[in-house]
Amino acid sequence: MEHTIDSDASIDPDSSQGLVAPTPLPFVVQVVVAFLVVDALERAVELASWVHAFRSSLGVPRTSTVPNLPVLGLWVAVNVLLVFLLLMRTRAGRLFTAAVFVLHAFYLAHVLVVSDSIVWLYMSDWGRARLALSVFVDGAAVVYLLGGAAAEALDLS
Repeated sequence: MEHTIDSDASIDPDSSQGLVAPTPLPFVVQVVVAFLVVDALERAVELASWVHAFRSSLGVPRTSTVPNLPVLGLWVAVNVLLVFLLLMRTRAGRLFTAAVFVLHAFYLAHVLVVSDSIVWLYMSDWGRARLALSVFVDGAAVVYLLGGAAAEALDLS
C-alpha cells in the first residue's frame, strides 16, 4: 500500500486546528472554588481529628454535640465534587453546584431549628459569625451561579 502526501499539506505548529484556549475563571468563581477547597480541608482535618480521638486512648473530646462522622465525610466529598464540576465548566455542573449550596443552607437551618436547636447557645461568637458568613456565601454563590454572568463564563460544554 502506497501512502502519498499531498504537496500542499503542511503542519503548522501555530495553528490551533479549531481548539480555543479556555478563558480564565472569573474572580467570583475563583472565590467560590477557594471557599469549597478551604471548607473541604477544614472538614477533612476535623474528621481526621475525631477519628483519631475515637481510635486512640485520648478519648472523645468534651463537646456539646458529637458530629455525625459520615455526614462530615460526605461534605468533604461533595466539596471536592463541586470544585471539579465548576472547573469542568458545564451547565449541569453550575446548576448542581447551586443546588448543593441551597441544600447546605437548608441543612444548616434544619440543624439549628429542628435537630439541635440548642447548639446556637453553645457556639462561640466566632462560631456564630462563621455560620452567618457560611449562609451569606451560600446565598451569594446561588445568586451568582444562577445568573447570566456565570452562565456565560461556565457553560462552555
